[in-house]
Amino acid sequence: MAVPRAAGLALAGLLFALPARAGDKEDIVGSIESALALVIAGDFDTFLSKHVDPARLAGPKAVENWKAYSLRRAQTTAKPCLVDGHVKVDHWRGDPATEDRVTVYLACGDGMPKPSSHRKVDGEWKITSVSW
Repeated sequence: MAVPRAAGLALAGLLFALPARAGDKEDIVGSIESALALVIAGDFDTFLSKHVDPARLAGPKAVENWKAYSLRRAQTTAKPCLVDGHVKVDHWRGDPATEDRVTVYLACGDGMPKPSSHRKVDGEWKITSVSW
């Protein structure tokens, strides 16, 4: 049975779209793993320049506040989130394949899942907030 050309093109488009879905999630998870390692090691400058949404670093006190509050706390509380260099995702809010903002909830030991929010900036996923 012959498949109409339009249906064949639609099916091919769907098949090629599926890997991008997984890729976006994998990109975000890989970024979180890298970001956590930097925070735990105390390399706040690299974390901020590589992983944080530039819009969240605007303003005279933004970088200071990230370092003094979010990152100092995360330096100790994030350790259970990164096990052997990897994280375990508890659940997602939003779909990175169709939305430009998502929240990823990590399983970090016995406590409640810890969220980090992300926004797509110039084709890359950047962190807008963390609660690790």
